[in-house]
Amino acid sequence: MDKLQDYINKSNDNTVPFDVVKEWYVSRAIKECSTQSELYEQLKSQFFTLRQSKQTSLSDKVVSIMKFQNQELLDFNTITQTNSDGSITLNWEELTISKLLNGNLDLLLSDNEDEMFIQCARSIQSIALTVHNKLFQDIFNNEPSNFINMYQSSMAILSQPYLFSLFVDEHCNRSSMLAFTMAVAYFEHGLQDVLLASYMSKNKRTAVMYFNENIPKLSEFLMNNDLSEIVGADKLFLLRAMFGPLNSLNLRNVTLHGFVTESEFHPCYTSLLLLLMVSLSRDISSLLSKPSDYLFYLDVSHPLKGPHPFEMFHYKMNHDIVTPELTRVDKSQISHLFERSAFIVPQFIDSHWKPALEYYCNEQYFHFLAIVFPALEHCIRRIFVCVNDCAHRFLTAEKNSLYTTLDILLSSLPCSYLPDGNNKIFEVFDVRHINMIYDLLLWKDSGRPRDCLSHGSLLPDQFSKQIADRVLILVLVLCNDNDVFREEHDSPISIVRRCCDFLYNEYEPLFHPKNMLEREIDTARLAMISYNEYVDKELSQLTERLSTCSQSSFSVEEQLLVDGIFVLTDPWVKLLSERFDLPDVVDVKFYPVGMTEKEFKKTNRLRQSSRLITDSMNKVVTICKDMNQALITGKSQGRKRDTVRTMIDHIPVYSRILKLFFLLIVVDYYKPACPDHDNSLSNVIEKCMSAIEGAIRAGKWKRAIELCFSIFMLDPDVNAIKTLNSKEIKRFYVDYTTIINTFHQ
Repeated sequence: MDKLQDYINKSNDNTVPFDVVKEWYVSRAIKECSTQSELYEQLKSQFFTLRQSKQTSLSDKVVSIMKFQNQELLDFNTITQTNSDGSITLNWEELTISKLLNGNLDLLLSDNEDEMFIQCARSIQSIALTVHNKLFQDIFNNEPSNFINMYQSSMAILSQPYLFSLFVDEHCNRSSMLAFTMAVAYFEHGLQDVLLASYMSKNKRTAVMYFNENIPKLSEFLMNNDLSEIVGADKLFLLRAMFGPLNSLNLRNVTLHGFVTESEFHPCYTSLLLLLMVSLSRDISSLLSKPSDYLFYLDVSHPLKGPHPFEMFHYKMNHDIVTPELTRVDKSQISHLFERSAFIVPQFIDSHWKPALEYYCNEQYFHFLAIVFPALEHCIRRIFVCVNDCAHRFLTAEKNSLYTTLDILLSSLPCSYLPDGNNKIFEVFDVRHINMIYDLLLWKDSGRPRDCLSHGSLLPDQFSKQIADRVLILVLVLCNDNDVFREEHDSPISIVRRCCDFLYNEYEPLFHPKNMLEREIDTARLAMISYNEYVDKELSQLTERLSTCSQSSFSVEEQLLVDGIFVLTDPWVKLLSERFDLPDVVDVKFYPVGMTEKEFKKTNRLRQSSRLITDSMNKVVTICKDMNQALITGKSQGRKRDTVRTMIDHIPVYSRILKLFFLLIVVDYYKPACPDHDNSLSNVIEKCMSAIEGAIRAGKWKRAIELCFSIFMLDPDVNAIKTLNSKEIKRFYVDYTTIINTFHQ
C-alpha cells in the first residue's frame, strides 16, 4: 500500500492510475478475505486495463476499422439519392452484395466468413462516413430540426414515430453512441413489426401464433428467410454485416454491452443507422400503414395477453420494499467519487458516468439508464476477468464464441473456459450486491428493464424514476465500497450514506425465486386464515337457507369415499401442522443466486402450487358469498339450488385437500425429505392443484372430488371415479414415503 500512499501524498488531482487502483484492490481483497488469499494472489498478475488480452481478436480488428485507422476509404459518393420531395434516402442500387464486398463475390463461397465480414466492415465505414458528411454536415449543418421535419412523418418502421426526434436530437447535440444504442433498439422492434405485419397480410395464422409466443430477437430474424422476402437479399446482407453474427461489425452488441467508449465510436455510424431507418420505412410503408399499438416483450407473451412483467416490477418496488427517494444529488461530489473508485473505469467517466448524472438530474431517466447499463456491465466485466484470471475472455468475438455479457459474467454454472471451472466473482461481490443486480437485470420475474431497453420493448416514459433510483443506488454503493481514498467506514457524502444504509439494512430481494416462493407461501397462509373464517360462516348460512332440501347430494358409495378422505387427511394435517408450524412472519433471507436447474424447476412448481391454493380458496369464498346473495334475493331456484347443495357437500373435502397441500408445500420446501429426490412431490402437487383449481373455477364439483380421490391412491375401479382415466390417476399419484421418512430424520 506504500505506492498508493505516496501517490495520495504527491498527487494534485483525483484521477487514480490503473496500476495504483489494481494494487489497492488486491491488497484490500487479501486483507478482508485472508482465508482466500490464494485466490486474490492471482489478482497481482492481472492489470486492470480496458483491454487486457494481448492476442488480436476479430473484434479488435473491427474496432480498429471503426476508428478509421490507416484505412483507405472506398468510393461510395453515389450512395444516396434525392427524391422528388427533396428528401434524401439510400440508393439501394449502390448497396448490393457485390458493392459491399468490393466486387469480390468469391468471399461468399468461402468457408471462413471472417474475411468477408472484414471487407463488409471497410465498405460500411466508407458508406457511413459519406452519409454523415453529406447529410449532417453539408446539407442539414447539424441542425436536428431540419432532419426531423424532413423525415419524422414518414417513419413507418417505428411504432412511435416521435422517437425519431429523440434519436436525432441526441445524435446532433450530445452523444452519438447513446443515440445509436437507443435507435438500434427501436429499429429491432420496427423489424419485428415488419415481420408480423407480413404474416398477417398473407394470413399466415400459424406463423402469427408462433411469432406471438416466440418473439424473435434481432440476431434471430436477421437469419430469417421471411425477412429476406420482404426487404430483399441485398438489404438483409447489409443488416447482417452491421448487426449480425459475432464476426460481423456487430455494432449493436459492441455498443450496448459496453465494449467501446465514445471516443472509439465514430458518429457516422449513427448517421447511417438513421438514414437506413428512413429508407427502409419508405420501402415498407405499405406493410406498416398503421403503427403498432403495443410493444413486444421478449421471452414472454406480449402485453395484450396479460399483465406486463414490468408492471409487477413497479408494484413491488413501490409496495414491498420502497426505494428511498433520492433528492439533492450533488453532481460534483458524485463525480469525485467516480474518480476515486476502483470500480469505475477511468475511460468511461467522461463519456458515460458524468453524462449519466446530468441525465438523472434532468429527470431524463430513459437516457440515464441507456448510458449506465453498458458502463455498469463493463465495470462488472473488468472484475470478472481479474478474479477469474481469464483475460482472453475480456473481449472475445471469434466465430462461435459468445461475448462476455452479464449472463456469462454472473453465471453460477461451471464454465470450461475458467481456470478451475467456477466463477469467483461471487466470492468478491457481497451477496446483497449480487441479489440487487439480479433483481434489476437478470431475474425473469423482474421484467428486466435492461433487456426491455436494449430490445425496444418499452417506451421511454415507462422507465421511471424508481427504476433509475435503484440503479443509481447500486452504482453508488459499489463505488463507495471500492473508494480508494476512503479510510472511514461511512461515506462523507450524505446521499451515498443513505444508499448504503438502504442496501445493507433495508433492502430485501424482490425477485429471487426462493424469496418469491416464501412470500407466496405466506400469502397462502394468510388466505387460509381468512378462508377458514369466511367459509365456515358462509356454509352455515347456506345450510340454513337450504333446510328444505338438506338431503346430501352424495350417493352411498360417494359418501364412503368422502369419509375415507376425511380419515386420511385429518391425521396428516394434524401431524404436519404440529411438526412444521410456520412463523407468523417469514424471515427474509439473502440466498445465493446460484441455483441448479433442478432447484429452479422445483421452486417454480411450488410457487405455482402456492398461487393455485390461494386462487382456489379465494374462488370458493367468492362462490359461497355469491350463492348466499342469490338465495337471499330469491334468484336461486330449482336446479340452481341443487347446485348449491352439491357445492356445500364438496367444500369441506376441498378445504381439507387445500390445507394438506399447503402443508405439503411447506414441508417440501423447508424440510425436504430427501435432497436428491426427483422432485416428484412438488411435481404432483402442482398438477393436482392445477386440475382442482380449474375444476372449481368451472363449477365442476364432482370432477374436482374425483381428483381428490385419485390423490389418495383410492381404488381406480371405484364407480364414483367416472371422469378420470387410468392415465390421469397415475399422473396424480403421490409418493408419501418420502414425507414419512422426514419424521424419522
